Amino acid sequence: MALSAGCAVAAADDGSRDSVAKVDSPDSGSASGPSRAGRSPVDGRRSTPILRSRAVVTGRVGSDPTAAATAAPHADIPRSAVHSGASLRVPIAPSATPSATVDMTPPTASPAGAVVAPAAVQSTNFGRPVSPARPATELRPAKAAAAPWPAFLAPRSRQLISAPHPLATATVAGLALTNLLQSAVLMAVSVLSAAPPGPFTATPTLRLNGFDIVPASVEEVTSLYGRWAYMPGAPGLIQGRQQFGVVDPKTGDQVGTFDALVSRGNGIGYTELLVTSTAGPDGGAADGRVPPAGSLISNLQFGPIGISHSALPTPTGNALSLKITTPFGDIPVRFPFDNAKGIADHTVDNRPMRLGNGYSIAPADPDGETLIGTSGIMPGFMTVQGHQDFSVYDPNGRPVGGFTGVFTTTADLFFYTQAVMVTANDGTNVGSAPGQVPPVGSVFNVIYFGTDDHFLLYSALPRQGGADVSVIKVNKGRVTTSALSLIDATARPRTELPAAGGVRFVPVSELRVSGVNGLPPREVQIQGYQQFDIQDSSGARIGTVDADVFDQWDAFGIRSTALLITNVAEGGAGVPPVGSIFNFVGSGGGIGSVHSTVPSPSGNLTSFTLLTPLGDIPMPSTFVPVAHRTPVSFYSPFR
Repeated sequence: MALSAGCAVAAADDGSRDSVAKVDSPDSGSASGPSRAGRSPVDGRRSTPILRSRAVVTGRVGSDPTAAATAAPHADIPRSAVHSGASLRVPIAPSATPSATVDMTPPTASPAGAVVAPAAVQSTNFGRPVSPARPATELRPAKAAAAPWPAFLAPRSRQLISAPHPLATATVAGLALTNLLQSAVLMAVSVLSAAPPGPFTATPTLRLNGFDIVPASVEEVTSLYGRWAYMPGAPGLIQGRQQFGVVDPKTGDQVGTFDALVSRGNGIGYTELLVTSTAGPDGGAADGRVPPAGSLISNLQFGPIGISHSALPTPTGNALSLKITTPFGDIPVRFPFDNAKGIADHTVDNRPMRLGNGYSIAPADPDGETLIGTSGIMPGFMTVQGHQDFSVYDPNGRPVGGFTGVFTTTADLFFYTQAVMVTANDGTNVGSAPGQVPPVGSVFNVIYFGTDDHFLLYSALPRQGGADVSVIKVNKGRVTTSALSLIDATARPRTELPAAGGVRFVPVSELRVSGVNGLPPREVQIQGYQQFDIQDSSGARIGTVDADVFDQWDAFGIRSTALLITNVAEGGAGVPPVGSIFNFVGSGGGIGSVHSTVPSPSGNLTSFTLLTPLGDIPMPSTFVPVAHRTPVSFYSPFR
């Protein structure tokens, strides 16, 4: 989908030799990392999963707000969704940091037998990413330590020529202009989802190869995208993880289960699953009843019409399926784009990021990524999010330092990209010079125009009093610079956020980064976890909450922020309950809006307020009754 990078940037050939640095390295052939010849993407091993019960204590909206986030007891037992069999690397949270399971049904109802996903590990290091996912258990045979990356990974240019090149500058300007189309799309989506249901919504049943895919555990919500998120993120997505059962609709028998990362639209009929491990009599076998690890399954629904898509790994490649579903039958559509390419064999994030100065960034272990989320709108485009350890490589392919970072890879029919944000390093040889380890908070983003040797690279490295920001374009070994860098992706605003009724959210903790996305220099998107004090209209502090945070700022000075309240740490009346979602959008001129959805036992209160320099203008609120809610759990690193 051209929206992910924009037709306007496909761009200009850098054929001119003005202001060009020559890259003396091979430009043909793939640089995707060490060979994996002979390895099947699916390991056929399986064993009986460990299934043990776990008590759940739920809180109710309308009672003491702190009770609404009561954590489930966490005896030292495996969760029911732990699987053997083919799996991707996903971290587990030790039982010391619980998630909160929240029941939004009226007080007379109480879910029985709910299974709660485990909490993620609590991070005490702001720089290190919080990993809201399950423990990584490699079930493949043990292998030797990864060999150093070969020398051809790094281009051998000696120095960038600083003079800007008009074609590189035009590419950046064209990329920025694609946000005009993005804004129009987001306006339409916001109208169609004016009163979204919030997080207490069941993941819908999906169909795959004649079987029903049904939720088999409580979903643990781990992050979100705001309603004003640009693609390659997706507006209004709620992300989490969950176990699913594969059910034969003819007999009602469950033939297997799998664990998955889940993304579902809040007010948009979209659901996406990335399978991380499987269990059951099939264990991901060739008959396809249980999708193997690395599978992608999605459905986009428009009333009675849907678009169903799947990409399932097999020993000979991914099996692709795209159908238009109708009440009168399904219509198969031929669609060659493989959304799941590289997930099962761990190559989705292995493309080295060439920095144009003789050095490159690549994973320290080609198989070491930990997946924590997925977004996008399939089949048009998709993203894979995770974190891992990276190394900085010199022109000969030798590592000169390393860091931990979060990453996101995206792909569509025309472009593919990768964003990396540095979240931790060991403090050795840190700086912005060639061959140094980038500081914590540094952001890199590369947009490939169809091939590995034609790309746009954005980098922003923080320093005392500012940041070193640059944009270069590389085309078949020639490096040019852009006169436009547009944004500083390291300069996340840390400001108070207004809400309806004069309430304000005041940040009282640093953001614990969990994800990065966007297409800098056009915009950057940061996800994470943060605590906020709640102030009433008089400025008095009335409570403290934990929240999932989504923050985006773009080349036109527009900032959008979304908060999902995951825990009420302190407070009473006036403090938004767990499950509340607030979306803020505005510019530096003091003009913007706040959209909120606040749950109660009987329904959702949706409010919209215009923000102006002369005062706030509240619009009429809407109350939408809700007859049934689905319990979910919320991850928070602050409990």
